[in-house]
Amino acid sequence: MDALEEFTAEVANLIKNLSPPARRNLLRTISMALRKRNAERVRANIQPDGAAMEARDGDRWKMRGLREGEALKAGRKFHYFKERDLSAVYVRDDGEKLIVRKAGEKKRVAGYLRENVYFQGGRPRGKKMYPKLARAKYLRSRNDADSAVIGFMGGITAKIAAEHHYGDSAKKLPPRELIGISDDNFAYIKAEILDAVSKGL
Repeated sequence: MDALEEFTAEVANLIKNLSPPARRNLLRTISMALRKRNAERVRANIQPDGAAMEARDGDRWKMRGLREGEALKAGRKFHYFKERDLSAVYVRDDGEKLIVRKAGEKKRVAGYLRENVYFQGGRPRGKKMYPKLARAKYLRSRNDADSAVIGFMGGITAKIAAEHHYGDSAKKLPPRELIGISDDNFAYIKAEILDAVSKGL
């Protein structure tokens, strides 16, 4: 039995006598706190063990996204996931989406999420990775009386997060642990459980 399995068994034994509503409230408190702790760590580009995440490198990172209030102008080249050097001849801003007709397409238009539109730019020296990925709309927590989960739950965001968490050699992405439990987190969880049990919640 590894350290995590031992810890899980110890936690299960501690909370088994709590009522379902008490367990639900306790797990909600813990899951929300761990979401916040993981978000802060990801924004700081720190691994769960306290080591710095491997710095980004290569042409893949020599690009930037649309700034707040910035428009995508017709004729300007942009990237969208694996599509590179796209050129728009018509653009309409539709909030989170940009309605675009690309060069060479007379009538067909397509929607592009603003947050995934990028331009070629200079190397972002010293800039932290994952400023958006750690937001509450992407990194979420949920729980019931028997479990608590934090993570990137479904959709394209979950796929992108998994690529970065586990790494992707084809895309030259080293693994960077976006979700994890540090020793401090283990101590926090145990303290919260002992506090709840001692109060007889």
